[in-house]
Amino acid sequence: MKRKRRPAADLERQIPESGFPAGVKAPSALLLVMLLMLAGLCAFLLRTKDDAAVPGAVVESQQRLVEGLARSVAATAGQGVNDLRTAAAAPAVTPENVLKSHPQWRGAAILDGKQTVSAFGEPVPVDAVPQTEDASVTPVPGAELRMVVAVRLPKGLLVASMTAGVPFAPLDGELEQGLVLLDRNGAVVATRGTAPAKETSDLLKRAAGTDQPGNAVVKADDKRAALVAHAPVASDNLSGALGLTVATTLKVPMSDPVSRWPGLLPAAALVVIALTGFALIRVWLVWPILRLRRDVLRVAGGDLAHEPRRTRSKEVGRIADAVLICQHRLRRRTRRVKRPRRVTSSIAVVLAALGVLGWSAAVALTAGRGDVAVPDAVVAGSHSRLGGTADAVRRSLNDGLRDVLAFAHLNGTQDAGKLGSAVEQLAKQSRYRNVSVVDRKGEPLLSAGRTRLREVTPPEGAGIRLQDTTSTVPVLFAFAPLGDGSRVVVAEYDIEHLSSLLRRAPGEVRLVDAQLKTIASTHGFTAFEELTAERLRTSAIDALAGKPTTVVHAGSVVAARALERDGNELGWAVVSAEPASALDLAGNAEQRGALLVALVGVILALLLFGWHHLVLVRPLRRLAAAADRLRNGHTGDTIFPQRQDQIGTIACCLEICRQALVDGVGRLGSVRRPRGAATDVTELMPAIDEPARR
Repeated sequence: MKRKRRPAADLERQIPESGFPAGVKAPSALLLVMLLMLAGLCAFLLRTKDDAAVPGAVVESQQRLVEGLARSVAATAGQGVNDLRTAAAAPAVTPENVLKSHPQWRGAAILDGKQTVSAFGEPVPVDAVPQTEDASVTPVPGAELRMVVAVRLPKGLLVASMTAGVPFAPLDGELEQGLVLLDRNGAVVATRGTAPAKETSDLLKRAAGTDQPGNAVVKADDKRAALVAHAPVASDNLSGALGLTVATTLKVPMSDPVSRWPGLLPAAALVVIALTGFALIRVWLVWPILRLRRDVLRVAGGDLAHEPRRTRSKEVGRIADAVLICQHRLRRRTRRVKRPRRVTSSIAVVLAALGVLGWSAAVALTAGRGDVAVPDAVVAGSHSRLGGTADAVRRSLNDGLRDVLAFAHLNGTQDAGKLGSAVEQLAKQSRYRNVSVVDRKGEPLLSAGRTRLREVTPPEGAGIRLQDTTSTVPVLFAFAPLGDGSRVVVAEYDIEHLSSLLRRAPGEVRLVDAQLKTIASTHGFTAFEELTAERLRTSAIDALAGKPTTVVHAGSVVAARALERDGNELGWAVVSAEPASALDLAGNAEQRGALLVALVGVILALLLFGWHHLVLVRPLRRLAAAADRLRNGHTGDTIFPQRQDQIGTIACCLEICRQALVDGVGRLGSVRRPRGAATDVTELMPAIDEPARR
């Protein structure tokens, strides 16, 4: 016996649904999967796991220290080359003039091949000087490390030697910290601080044989580990490495391995919130839509005896009431439909989204928010790095003053027209913005480099001055009189070059004057703005008083150190502040994981609300408004199905009911289906001629 088809089933085949296979079920299901994946990510990221014996922040701090000191050694070699090039640009260069104009040199000579033409001061190791077409720097180990610098002259070589060593950096005696300078063979040629221990000798030899910075940790005893960090001395201006390596050695207290999983509790809470929100959306929004779809399909299919089921969902209930009214009118009944108290369908979406948002806020505010303990070795590393940075700034400023003094000594009696090449040679150094020869009124006679900024008349004598504290850009210059004092050589410092030196210290670093006004900074600044943070001001004042400090305050490592005057009148200090959250410590990884998980949670909460609002709530509200118009008797407005999902099916059925109210019950059910199938071939109907038409 052939089974009879139901009108609702026929109508369901007539109104196909494309789009998402699951229709209104898809958003909640996909978001549930995403939230469960986020819970797993939370449990994984909010773990504290550190198997290292030495915290990563300690290793990183020492690595940055030796890299900065290696650049200082290279800068010293580069300064030697610049000094000799400036001397070679003078009209009559002699070894005696070189030593008198540059007191740091121990001996100088002019060579013709390997033959000494003239010499002055200590003997220069001529055999160590390589043949060069431009300039060279050769380290010569001995009782004291010497750097032999050679510069090509029109005829022969100008050679000079100076004492070299490990640049200054304050060291921690409790950690047995030491600095060493190694040659190519791993031999120690200069030291500072505690001598290297036996357990680090092999590490130092291996460090000397590499051209890349690195570090290594070995066990020193039951409670401490020996750390060695190294960096090669290289310079772009000197054609590669000098064959020297700067290394630091210290003994750090070993930390116990840490392995905790504090993210399991918030992950479990998110699972509960996700399942609760999923159930709430299904019960309050998805299931009422699916029930309404089944009911209106039966009504539109001609089953006027089947009444739509009532629901507490506001929008779905309004549509169900409209369908029920249509049933009564088609059956010629005047039964009144009561509207119970209902709640909008979006309340489930809002509650689910608020649950995820609240969870994200709780994770961001609580997980990993405890104070992270900063090890003493990290504080010592910050102290050393800031000390090395302050010394680099001091040497750069003083080297600039020595440059102009040497220029004045070598070229003081020359006419302005003969000083052009010497001025241009001096201006090639990266520390200068502009080099000028001016008269006593400040008017330039010669100038090289970028546009000069100085506007004041040069003071008497020689020194380093700051133009004023009201300019938009700090104008710092070194000056020295030429000859009889009627002319002055002025070299303006490049503030960006000073800022690049400050970047060797950790965190945000500022160079401030005695009034705590900013001269240079690593993170951008307004010229001469004052320090506002109380801790920074206190540290800077202590440093200017001769008490360099490094403390942990309010979650930051704050350090300050004054520049040694060395005969100048500046009296400045370098101040740095590095957030403890930026350090490579086990607790910081948990905090960063918490912030990442909280951010993803906020994104998913917004996605949850936005997707359901656009895909379900808004189309449902539009359809409910159309159902209200139909309920109130406005049968002339066509209801267009704007979606190809369950809500689109409900709209099609509601339109069938509207047509039935206008054209009669015959518009319901299978009567509405067109004859034929969608796969039938289109037939071309013959044209009808005019007589036949009449």
